[in-house]
Amino acid sequence: MIQSEWDSQNRIVFISSLRAAGIGTRWGVAMADADQMVASVKRPLCYVFHLFDEVARRHVPPHILANATRGKSRVPPNVVKIIIVNASSVTFGIMSVVFRLSPDLSTFYVFASTMEDAQRIASLKDQTHNNL
Repeated sequence: MIQSEWDSQNRIVFISSLRAAGIGTRWGVAMADADQMVASVKRPLCYVFHLFDEVARRHVPPHILANATRGKSRVPPNVVKIIIVNASSVTFGIMSVVFRLSPDLSTFYVFASTMEDAQRIASLKDQTHNNL
């Protein structure tokens, strides 16, 4: 199961727990829901992908390389950062390829080990954007 939900109105968190739902996930549905939530506001936001359990950490969504390299063009313009929480070595490996193909995406995708770290990163994004 993949859920997308508001987290204190400045982040949309994707909670990926595949243990209950199996590997046949619904990333497309979760992304469409999130994109609709983002469209309802004009302020800058972060997407936070929380890979909740070990099955989610090992799972590689279909077309991940193509979708990741499209990065900023795939999400609404007010999504300023994607934070990946609890990533596996597989995710790091895939993203290292993405960063080689599109070096500018290395500041768009950020890794965090915990949700608390993700909240701090999102807060820094808010402070930086507010000072511009």
